[in-house]
Amino acid sequence: MIVDDGGDLTLLIHWGVDAENEYEKSGQLPDPSTALSHEKDKHEVLKLLREHVPKKPSFFRNLAKHITGTSEETTTGVHRFE
Repeated sequence: MIVDDGGDLTLLIHWGVDAENEYEKSGQLPDPSTALSHEKDKHEVLKLLREHVPKKPSFFRNLAKHITGTSEETTTGVHRFE
């Protein structure tokens, strides 16, 4: 279970799984430059994934298998999932 204040960890895991699947399928990695100028969080997450996925290409998928749910403790993070 993830208790996540703001949704950052939940977002990282979801995008990490997507990035690993894409990397396995096509060899493509996330491109941090696709984040808009006001999306600094997105830029940093994509940058982290770009560096991490080739080193441990199934890390996020293995992690996700063991997560049974997410609890968002504030309304801030809830808006990220809309």
